[in-house]
Amino acid sequence: MLGFVVAYNLFFVIAAYFGIESDAPLRSYGHVLVITVFTLCFFTLLLSLYIFCVLSGAVYFGIKLKKGHLSKQEFINIVLKGVYPQRWQKGL
Repeated sequence: MLGFVVAYNLFFVIAAYFGIESDAPLRSYGHVLVITVFTLCFFTLLLSLYIFCVLSGAVYFGIKLKKGHLSKQEFINIVLKGVYPQRWQKGL
């Protein structure tokens, strides 16, 4: 949820940088400008969601790393790649 909040606020910064006003209709701007801003906002949303998923995973699994339940390599694989250890998947 925090990733959405940050991305939403960044959308306004991106729009202001390109000179798009929030009270003007988008059809009054060029198609290339609108597509560029939309693309930047989409990638900003993806990046923001990934960063905050990594941060929340680092906090949660960092506790397990400190307690010794995970190795450092398993921690990196879980947090950055989303790959869980094979020993957790034996029941599948």
